[in-house]
Amino acid sequence: MSHTQQIVQQDYSTHWELRQLVKSGLFADEDAALRSALRALYQAHPQARVQMVVRAYAAGEISLGRAAALLGASQEEMKISCAKPAPRFTSDPRPLPRF
Repeated sequence: MSHTQQIVQQDYSTHWELRQLVKSGLFADEDAALRSALRALYQAHPQARVQMVVRAYAAGEISLGRAAALLGASQEEMKISCAKPAPRFTSDPRPLPRF
């Protein structure tokens, strides 16, 4: 299987799983399932959320105030966080088990 085919298959599998979660009545819609998954990710890896918000701020996609609000910090704390290098979160490259 080519790399492109693998990506398409993984994308299909992810969407299929989201639809099944909704059809099973576990979530109202796919957005609710994704929000739950993100909450679990941020709980398990808080640095992932920090890294995401700091990157968005550094790229000019969000304001300092919005970045601080997303992280529950003051603007002054946010400035300090942005000024120092933070530990990097890296995702696990292993694929999820297939059902």
